[in-house]
This record gives sequence, structure tokens and C-alpha cells, in this order.
Amino acid sequence: MTQSLLSLQAKICSAVETGKLRIILASASPRRSAALATMLGNKQLFEIIVSDFAEDLPHSEFASAVEYNMATAKKKAEHVNLALKSAAPKTLIIAADTVVALHDHILEKPSSAADAARMLRLLSDTEHQIHTSVVLRELPENIESFAFTSTVQVKFAKLNEEEIAAYVATGEAFDKAGAYEIQGQGRMLVEHIAGDFFSAVGFPAREFALHFARLATEL
Repeated sequence: MTQSLLSLQAKICSAVETGKLRIILASASPRRSAALATMLGNKQLFEIIVSDFAEDLPHSEFASAVEYNMATAKKKAEHVNLALKSAAPKTLIIAADTVVALHDHILEKPSSAADAARMLRLLSDTEHQIHTSVVLRELPENIESFAFTSTVQVKFAKLNEEEIAAYVATGEAFDKAGAYEIQGQGRMLVEHIAGDFFSAVGFPAREFALHFARLATEL
């Protein structure tokens, strides 16, 4: 990160600390919260308001996994916007969504141990994508300041049935899109990745920082 970018980040922090700016993270993800706090000088200079969006958009309505991913992130930001009683001072809503896709088919969270094993068999010895879309909505103007998608290519090792069963037995596969957690024990299933690891865990820090810092010039 360049000194100029650090300076712009410091300006944003100062705006929050002096009450000129309010930052809201529309996510319950501890990884996204930790990433944003690190970017803001390891300070908790933002509020967490979890979006109540059900994340139930029909996949069939979108031409690609990326389009679905972006639409979901935008809906999360919109729902938090509607829930706010006040947008004073200037408020920034940050929303994000992450999906796992194989041949552009989205792999949701497994419904059972058998479903988790099925997904891992599909991913075995193949390359798939992790898409993370990030949206920043600016209030009271109610404009979308920026929106982007970061994609990481992930190659799984060839897994045998014993390895699949052992991983499912850890319990880590449940409540995880694609039935694995890349920053947990699931990392041992991965042969290699191409792209931003932080994007793979839910928050593309570098790309977000570049977009976010540009807002400092307006403060």
C-alpha cells in the first residue's frame, strides 16, 4: 500500500472520529469486520447493521453467477438503507456477498452431510471460482459510489472418499458455500489459488481500499 493511499485512509478515519462521517458494514461476517477494522488502523470506526435481505433471488433470473452475486450485494445495501432512521452525518453503507461457482453453477450451503460430500466430489480435482461482490452506497445522496466483483480461481486436489468423509466429519462444511472453508481446515483440500486470498475469504481488501480511499478526496 502506498503512502498516498495510507494518507487518504487516515483522512477517512479522521472524518469518522470527528463525527463528519458514519460507516456501516452490512454484514455479520467476522472476517469482513476484521478486514475493515485493519484498513481503518485497527480501529472499530464503523457500525455493524446486518442486512435482513433473505438472499433468495432466483438463480435462473441471472445470466451468470457474477450477476447473481452482485445483485445480492446490492440488495443487502438497499435493505440496510431502508432500515436507517437517519443518514446524518454523511453515511457510507458497505455490503458484500460471496459465492462459490463451478462451471458458473452456484454451490450453496449444503443441506446435509450427504449434500456436503456431493459438493466436495464435484469440486475434487477441478478448478472453480469464488466471487465476492462489494457495494458502497452513499447517503444522504442515496447513490452507489462503487460496485465491483473480485474473482479467485481455486483448484482442488483430487480427493478420495476417505478424505471427503473426514472433512465432512469436522463439521466445517456446514453453513459454508461450496461445503468448505478455505481459511479453515478446508485449506488442506486446495491445491492452489490464483487471485486475492482475502477476496476468497469474503473481503477483497486491496481493491476495496483503492476505491474507498478515493472518497477521501471529497471529504
